[in-house]
Amino acid sequence: NFEFSKEEYETAKKIEKSYVTAMAFSVGIFSIFYGDEVGMQGLHNLANRGSYPWKNGDTDLLEFYKKMLAIREENDFLKIANHEILEVSEERYIYVRENGDDKIIVVASRVDHKTETNIPKEELDRNSKIIFKVNTKDNMKTLEPYGAIVIRV
Repeated sequence: NFEFSKEEYETAKKIEKSYVTAMAFSVGIFSIFYGDEVGMQGLHNLANRGSYPWKNGDTDLLEFYKKMLAIREENDFLKIANHEILEVSEERYIYVRENGDDKIIVVASRVDHKTETNIPKEELDRNSKIIFKVNTKDNMKTLEPYGAIVIRV
């Protein structure tokens, strides 16, 4: 019967979006735990989650998952792309996925304040473009709290 307050839920949702963005474009098969895509709540074991909230879930969260997964699917090279971690720190997680001429950079904020993206200049070129973002503006230099961006290079 665990449930967040409205404020806690909104913060948790921001954190979930940043975390999920970082995981979704990484290596391997991406899977979603039952109900996460619609904001189901619960704590500890599976019995804490009720039946699926058909037509009553968080539609914003569901649309986030659909859009993110569509972009992941559009970038077919991710199935075999190399994975190189550029940074793991208290503030951010940055990695590159690359296969031949296809390349993305993923930057996810881990903090509740603005932070620099810290993308090494040699990783970007003039054609670099943000193809997916959450909780942040169209900006390759700064992330909002728990923001994340995926850049096509």
